[in-house]
Amino acid sequence: MGLPQTCYLTCLLHYEKLQISSSWSQPRMYVYGFQEFPTSSCQLDITNVSGNVIRYGDINRQQNPQEQQQQQEQQQVTKDVKIVQCTDPVWSLAFGASKPHKKWKHINIKYHHFEHLDSSYDLIIAIGLKSGKIMTVDIATEQILLLVDHKDVIRDLKFSPDGSLILLSASRDRTLKVWDLKDDGNMVVTLRGHSNWVYACAFAPDMSMLASVGSQKCVIVWDMKDRNLRKCKILRRLTGHHHDVVACEFSPDGALLATASYDTRVLLWDPHLGKLLQEYHHVFPPLSIVFAGGCNNNYVKHMAFSPDGSHFATVCDDKYIRFWSLFDTSDPVSVSDVRGGLCCSYSADGHVLATGTRNGTVHFLMAPKEVQTLQHTCRLAIRRLVPNTNDLDMLNLPPGLSSYLRYDILS
Repeated sequence: MGLPQTCYLTCLLHYEKLQISSSWSQPRMYVYGFQEFPTSSCQLDITNVSGNVIRYGDINRQQNPQEQQQQQEQQQVTKDVKIVQCTDPVWSLAFGASKPHKKWKHINIKYHHFEHLDSSYDLIIAIGLKSGKIMTVDIATEQILLLVDHKDVIRDLKFSPDGSLILLSASRDRTLKVWDLKDDGNMVVTLRGHSNWVYACAFAPDMSMLASVGSQKCVIVWDMKDRNLRKCKILRRLTGHHHDVVACEFSPDGALLATASYDTRVLLWDPHLGKLLQEYHHVFPPLSIVFAGGCNNNYVKHMAFSPDGSHFATVCDDKYIRFWSLFDTSDPVSVSDVRGGLCCSYSADGHVLATGTRNGTVHFLMAPKEVQTLQHTCRLAIRRLVPNTNDLDMLNLPPGLSSYLRYDILS
């Protein structure tokens, strides 16, 4: 997510609550330990405290016992602040762990003072800067490692989901780079295939492929089947967008790839076949190619899959957040008004969607709640085991069942 040049990023974590604020100051990153504190979480610049009276500016007011307790709790929170001096505006962030994503994503971890960390478990935050540098910070030891090779803004960062601490970076310098943080942050390989800015990247859940999107309608799927990153090569280019493509994400079972573009659409693909399955339009009637490829004031800025793979959310320049059902493209199942939206992310249980905005705030929206059919739940489980569509033929399934597992119902 990009921030204005003179802003800094403040991350305040409180039991799945996130507040981002900006200030005209030196760029910094604040990482807070988890602790009980008032939900207002207002930070006061107190210049003088005497007895029961707080004095700041020209205002004097008496503190009641509740305010005293809030002040004490906030002072305790301040003791747990970890500050990372970034020196440059922060454009992207990613958390990575040395345990597979599926093993630590849904468990209840005690974060206070980061006491859950041990010698066998690393928790890393990667920070992409405007200068092209990537700063990685070990949350437990506060050790900072600077990764230097990109020549322009780091637009996106993704850690591998298998706990190997492999970091993928996408930059405006037209390249993607793969870094191994278990090998002192050495750069493994540079992936070249984009002719212009690279906006976003994503790992497939089974690490068999990765995707990248960028300017000039570019969507590339990279082959990683043998897990040899140095031999990673372009598997196919997907054509169908009419404008810059700015976001991409694999479905939780790895069977689908969604791409969001300034052409007002989200396209759903089978990345294993290169087949376009469905289009989700944000303007009705759909724009012609000429208008979709120009300045249409309805750019789709970001999208995110729900953890159960049945819905996804989109952020659009028309000031709306839309929740789409994977099985119904006619209309969104829910719409919310959020001005200046830039990015979005689901909570681990899929009940809450967090949306970051241009003015430095984060909106929390209740995601649509729906009991999934047994069919979809079984498909999700099977495709997690057999994510490659080409491998379904080996199961010798009836045509109807095979078609359902291939998501042919979407096309």
